[in-house]
Amino acid sequence: NQLSQIPEIFLVGCPLLKRLDLAENVLETLPANFLRGNTHIEYVCHNQLTAIPVGFVQDCPQLSFVRMDHNQNQQVPDEFLHTNPLPTVDLTHNNIQTPPPVHWGNVKSCNPKLRLKHNPIFPSL
Repeated sequence: NQLSQIPEIFLVGCPLLKRLDLAENVLETLPANFLRGNTHIEYVCHNQLTAIPVGFVQDCPQLSFVRMDHNQNQQVPDEFLHTNPLPTVDLTHNNIQTPPPVHWGNVKSCNPKLRLKHNPIFPSL
């Protein structure tokens, strides 16, 4: 595919949609708060995303994993570290240059399933 934006039909016209695979497109952004009801994205890898919208994980409580590898994301959203239940999040091969924001008071709830290999901050992990 070569989607550069998410078609409007996915945003408002598919109330029964459960999973949305957006892998291998040319998406640069995801609309904020576009996941409604039981719809969730598991694959958004191999795009050109530079940021992850706030609420991406919180809007999908049944989400168990999300592949966001091979994009251009520059930071790890706080919610990826401190959301329960904790999904597995693959952010390998992005452009993350600073450590994720860890709130040491909540260190027990940090996401042990956060994959950050092959980013500028951890080039060879």
